[in-house]
Amino acid sequence: MASLPTVPGVYFEPRPRKPEVPFVRTDVVGFIGFESRIRNAAEASRILNPAVPQGHRFSVEVSDFNIDLGQNRARVPALSNLILSEHALSIPVANNHSIVYSVNAVQTGSGVARLVTVSGTAAVTGRERAPLNTNIAPKIPAVVDGSTPSALTGGPPPTGHSFKVNIRPFDIALGGVHLTIASVVDFVLSENAMAIPIADGESIVYSVTLAELNGAARFLAVAGRAAETGKELPPPDALLRDTVLAALGNRAWTRIANVRISRTGNAIQLIVDDYAWARLADVHVKRQGAAINLLVVSSLPPAQLEDWNDYLYSFGNPALDGTYLARAVRAYFANGGRRCYVTTVKRPDFEDSAGLKQALEDMIGMKGDNLATATGLERLLLIHDVSIVDVPDLYALRDAPVNKSFELPGTTEQACFEDCSTFTAVALTGEALLATRRREPLYTDAQVLAAHLQMLTRVVDECWRVLLLFTVPVELNPNTGRFEGPGKEKAKQWQQDLNALGEEPHKMSCAALYFPWVLVQEQVDEPVYDMPPTPLVAGVIARRDLDRGAYISPANETLRGAVGTTHPISDDINSELYEPPTNINVLRSFPGYGVQLWGARTLSSDVWLRYVAVRRGLSAIERRALDALQPLVFEPHNATLWLQITQMILSILLPIFESGALRGNRPDEAFYIRCDSSVNPPEQMENGILVCEVGVAIAAPAEFIVFRLGRREGAIEVME
Repeated sequence: MASLPTVPGVYFEPRPRKPEVPFVRTDVVGFIGFESRIRNAAEASRILNPAVPQGHRFSVEVSDFNIDLGQNRARVPALSNLILSEHALSIPVANNHSIVYSVNAVQTGSGVARLVTVSGTAAVTGRERAPLNTNIAPKIPAVVDGSTPSALTGGPPPTGHSFKVNIRPFDIALGGVHLTIASVVDFVLSENAMAIPIADGESIVYSVTLAELNGAARFLAVAGRAAETGKELPPPDALLRDTVLAALGNRAWTRIANVRISRTGNAIQLIVDDYAWARLADVHVKRQGAAINLLVVSSLPPAQLEDWNDYLYSFGNPALDGTYLARAVRAYFANGGRRCYVTTVKRPDFEDSAGLKQALEDMIGMKGDNLATATGLERLLLIHDVSIVDVPDLYALRDAPVNKSFELPGTTEQACFEDCSTFTAVALTGEALLATRRREPLYTDAQVLAAHLQMLTRVVDECWRVLLLFTVPVELNPNTGRFEGPGKEKAKQWQQDLNALGEEPHKMSCAALYFPWVLVQEQVDEPVYDMPPTPLVAGVIARRDLDRGAYISPANETLRGAVGTTHPISDDINSELYEPPTNINVLRSFPGYGVQLWGARTLSSDVWLRYVAVRRGLSAIERRALDALQPLVFEPHNATLWLQITQMILSILLPIFESGALRGNRPDEAFYIRCDSSVNPPEQMENGILVCEVGVAIAAPAEFIVFRLGRREGAIEVME
């Protein structure tokens, strides 16, 4: 046998490639807003006869959206009036008491979710309890064995059979029709006094199918083929479709449940296939006298969105109710964003001051909460990808009644169009009285400022984690009687109030303030509306980050969708607002260029970290270093580990230097890495603490900015 050919003097040994440093995204934005998928119905929940009081009707509106149920996606069709509870005479809650209703989505065999509501126990407001999952689970199955249990009949020996099930209440939308299903007792799957469809040791599957017929629900039972137990199969969708077509014509339908009936001797066992379900929200119904208020608490996790269609898929069509969350996400993607996370908070009735206060607390969240309980900012901080945070619904508006009185003829400012449907009285005398509605802020300036300060307080000690985007809320224009984008004096005062927090200057680099508001038009011929600038700015930051890197200033970029600003910005105003120590980033309109982002500074007065590019560039390095060092958490603390860490950080910084993001002609002029005995003395090593000191010179008016990477108790930390 001939030997294999060889090449003298050549030695080959395969060696694994050095693992690449994982790519860490720094362009991902987190948005916080009111829950929009479930909200108070258009015909608001109320006591039917408030004078007595007597009777009640509690209902919610559900958007058309999609959720994950088990291993599959399910569509929750829009329901305009999902009844939580209704009775002509009784009221389930006493004065100053509340009750919680859980709204749950259950998978069906055809991908359309049905909704099941379960009530908790009423108690004094603040002590009401939502039903536990263990209380909900038994009520999830739509089909159970009949009141007269399925059995073989006649004999002995048996000569016939009677297979029946009970159907429990639920709500579903089929073909755009909302169907409220009442209880059905002893629905017949199959019944015959003289025949039995399965032999001993066999099973058969019946599909309970729901169809819509002229606005009413019709149930059909469709049988599969009998087979040896374990080999039986449910009837296919094609058979269900043909059965509905033959019995009712071309109607919308869905499979509700598969019922398996097995025979052992003369005994019958009935098993209903389990379908996955999810808790959508808990609806707290509060009563104060004859008034009813709802507070919707979402049970769904933050949604990861890759484009605007993802928002529509996960949240449904946006409601034009004065909230900005949907418009913010749209503006973000329109301006170049590629990924964002949306977390929602409690949605109260917008006239409920107590509910609005709770929602505001939820926007910030409670430090230390876990994934199951964290809300708002605190929930986004648990998502490692999120590096920019915006809270558009902090500036949300509501419709509120207002009376305007002015002499005839009116002033030039009052010569504006009004919606004719809002007129209730016009006295054509020397003075006109107009009773109308206007949009006013949900939260006062004091509440918004307090929220900004709380968010800053939460983030400043970890200022590398996220960049907070702030703007100034609207103010009342006394000439028009409308709330409009803020003026420059309010913006300057707002910046001073934020800096009154008194934190160290470098820590205030975790936030940036933008002014003024923008005028947005999504499509030609559509209405133009005011909007906070931060969502558009978030898109610009993400766009610059993806195109050129986090080290490039996100400025001198056109805002897509913006057709103007609420206040024109001249060169003098630009200089007044942008120069230190004010550092307000302005948005300006330029003929031929559109509205441009004309500033990139943080709230910091630090001579280096007042630049957004420096702050984000440094944060990008720290994020990459943090991820790269995770595999070394439990390595022995010795000189070898110091060398490994140094090499790891070097592999991060060299490509950044070569890209031009750092200053200096040579690497040693651009950065340094110190991980040796000078920063790790013996007493520190004995306490299990490791420190790596890194200094970088971002390509901006900056010297070396130093941060430290540490390992303590099995975790990597970043310290600036």
